[in-house]
Parts: sequence; structure tokens; C-alpha cells
Amino acid sequence: MKLVFIHSGGEIRYDDEGNRYTSGGYTKEVWDVYLSVFSEITVVMKAEPNCYPRKAMEKRYNLLPECINFISIPNRFASVFDFFSLRERRETRKKLYDAVKAADAVINRLPGICYATRIANELGKKNLVEVVGCTFDAYWNHGIKGKVLAVPFFLKMRKTVKKAENVVYVSENFLQQRYPTSGRSIHCSNVRLLRHQRQVDDELRLKDKSNGTRFVIGTAGAVNVKYKGQQFVIRALGKLKRKGIDCIEYQIAGPGDSTYLKNMAVAAGVESQVVFVGNIKHDNVFEWYKSLDMYIQPSLTEGLPRSLVEAMSCGIPCAGTRVGGIPELLDASVLFPKRSCNTIAKIIQKIIDEGDFATMQAERNIKKSHEYDADVLTDRRVRFMRQVLC
Repeated sequence: MKLVFIHSGGEIRYDDEGNRYTSGGYTKEVWDVYLSVFSEITVVMKAEPNCYPRKAMEKRYNLLPECINFISIPNRFASVFDFFSLRERRETRKKLYDAVKAADAVINRLPGICYATRIANELGKKNLVEVVGCTFDAYWNHGIKGKVLAVPFFLKMRKTVKKAENVVYVSENFLQQRYPTSGRSIHCSNVRLLRHQRQVDDELRLKDKSNGTRFVIGTAGAVNVKYKGQQFVIRALGKLKRKGIDCIEYQIAGPGDSTYLKNMAVAAGVESQVVFVGNIKHDNVFEWYKSLDMYIQPSLTEGLPRSLVEAMSCGIPCAGTRVGGIPELLDASVLFPKRSCNTIAKIIQKIIDEGDFATMQAERNIKKSHEYDADVLTDRRVRFMRQVLC
């Protein structure tokens, strides 16, 4: 069977030898799940226009398997001109129509292109929708233009999911409440912890900080996307420094232009404490998590954050914003409101000062991460896909 997988939020990158790469959660293991059901896969995504050296790409991104076909669609959000371009809109619709027509089944990952599901229904193709995030939150926290688009895009996605015959949600409750469906559905996170990644089942990575040695906090997320919230942790560090707590190093992993966050660090007086480690290839990210003393997910919007679950599995205390699926993962005592630098600072100080509290959070995180065992989640997703798409 031939599958077309559509996600306008994803992006394919090329190296200078023509090899294709994906970032984030699109690892070989993820594609292997779909390949266990379908004999041929065509991915429809945007493409990064620039090429980069092969060694740099291999170090930071995931190589797309050669057996997977790729169709590039225009990035209509690159500029206002692109967004209103009738030519690019027609090109996108034609490519989607041709790809869906040639396939036996369609998976449309949302937020993304809602009308791809409508095309599948019009052509009588078996299809399902994967709901991985909230389009309203994503746009609302993305500047003035985003606020203009948030409501219509939310209503469009809500209507699409409501009418969808088959839906996979990555959260247990949050996305189901925002985007209910009348069709068949399961909750199945797209976070999948492989057995070789789960090396710390009973090992806590906690260190004695009573002597004022370096305390390393980490956040993974694009550094040029303000709704990832790293700026609020930076401000919290400034507040702690003014209280005499300056042993903290904040490591930020992720792609993008870091100028904005660097300026924030200078303004907060903590530029020497903030370290930008760049994008880390998924195969290597667990070693980075294990080097941390604490992980923070300060996002203004999330579905169910992969990086948070992965950090939890590494035996360290974690904290996160009270948004999206994050409250499904963390204890209430380490959740904080959006943009609340004061609460972030208090939680960090508590983790540093109270060893028993830090240990309790780390132990809880390891136990919770067991729910994201790859074998269990893969079996659930594969059975559902075979049931509704084959």
C-alpha cells in the first residue's frame, strides 16, 4: 500500500551532496513505524532553500531514508507576499491533489494543511488525522500577524478534526478537549522512548549543590521562536543572580538565530551564564540531557513536548509551563504560569536548595516516562493504522 504523509509544519533540509534530512522527532525509528504498515511512503513537506555541508547536517539532523519519496510544497508563511500568492496556493493544491490521488491512504498531521483531508475525502481515500498541537496557541503567541490568523485557523482545524473519520491525538486530554472528533480516535504520543535510550531506569542524575558548584539547566527548542519561552528563564536567572545565586548555567539547544535571546541575556546581566549549544541530533540528545541538573520547558504553547518526556526519562528534575499537555506529564508543584519569571525562579531555587524535593521529582519523572515505552506505543499506533487505513 502507498501512503502519503502530509505535514506543512515539517521541513526537509539538504546537504551539499543532495542528501535529505529532517529535524526534531522525524527519526528513522519513526519512519520505520509507518513502513511497517505501508510498502511505499511519500512525504509532503516544505523544503529549506539553502544547502549545508554534509558533516554539519549529519551531526545535527536526521537522514531521511532513501526509500521515502519527497514532494516539496511552497512555504506560504515565508512572507506576506507568499501568504497571499494565488500562484503558490494553486501550486500547493495541485501537488496535494496529485499526491493524494496516487496514494492508497493519507495521513495528515495537524496543525498543518486542513484541506488535504478534504481532498482525501473527495477522492474517497482512506485517511486519518494526527493532532500534534494547537494551532490557536501557536499563532496567538507569534506576534500581531499570528493573532489575526489564530481564530480562523483554529476554527478551520476544529472543523476538520470534528468531521475526521479517524484521529490520533498525542495528548491524553488537552487536544481532545480543544479539537473533539465525531470519528474513531486513540491517544498515542509521538514521543517514543526506545529501550537503548532508557538507560537510567533507577539512576538519578542529581548532584550535591550545597557547595555552590555549577548547576546546569537546559531547554531544547528553536531559539528564534519566541513562544518557546527561553527568554523567561533568562529573566528568572537575572532575578536569582540579584539574590546572590549565580552558580546557574543555562544551556539552550536548538536551531535558529539566537540574537534575540543573547540580547535578553545581556539585558538581564547573565550573558556569561547562558550557553547556546546549537541543534543536537536526536541520536545524541540523551547524552546532553544526562549532563543537565534540571530541564525546563517554558513554552507558551505545546501539544505534548517530546524533549520534556525524553529529559524526564534521564533521571533529572523537570519543570514546565501550565499549558497544553505539559500538566499531563509533570507534578503540579513544578508547573508555572506562562511568562511567570518569578515562579520559574522560585522553582529553580527550590530544586537547588531542597535535595529531597529534587529527588522526589526525578524519581517521579522516571516512573512517568515508562508510559512512553516505544514497544507499547508503536503497537497501539500500528494496530489503529491497520484497522482504519488498510
